[in-house]
Amino acid sequence: MSPVNGAHDSKLLGSMATTATNPVDWKVIWAQRGFRYFFLAMFVSLFGSGMNFAGVSWYILSATHSTVKVSLQVIVVTLPGLFVPFLGGVLIDRLDRRYLGVLLDIVRGFFVLATAYIAWRGHLQLWHLYAMTLITGIGSAMYWATVNALVQEVIRPANSPARMLRCWSVYRAEC
Repeated sequence: MSPVNGAHDSKLLGSMATTATNPVDWKVIWAQRGFRYFFLAMFVSLFGSGMNFAGVSWYILSATHSTVKVSLQVIVVTLPGLFVPFLGGVLIDRLDRRYLGVLLDIVRGFFVLATAYIAWRGHLQLWHLYAMTLITGIGSAMYWATVNALVQEVIRPANSPARMLRCWSVYRAEC
């Protein structure tokens, strides 16, 4: 039978295990100087990456009037996220994550600026944008794997139960 007025007749709902969650004490996290620097760096990096992606998408659409070509850019930036974290995990574990994150941001910024220089000189072609998007997509995929590992080092274990670490994840909204 179907539920009426929001009443559910399911034995599964009553038997599902729920975990008790403790509220996150954000004051403790923000009190850590390392986390504040980490958060600021993440904000700047995300803002720059987002503005670059939006600008390139908009340019491709205005130059070609083709949503298919914009979709190709989305595919090019997304595909590295399926493969790079597996391969980049070795580097992430062997190198200092702080310097690796900075290096990845510098490399991505260099290729964005190089593409901007090509555009400024009047020689920009669509393949330049796709190549830059692929390189920044590879860098972003490795950057996110690096940052997810780095956050565990930035927040001191005494002040960070496992829930706090999970709450930092971009994909969690219930914190």
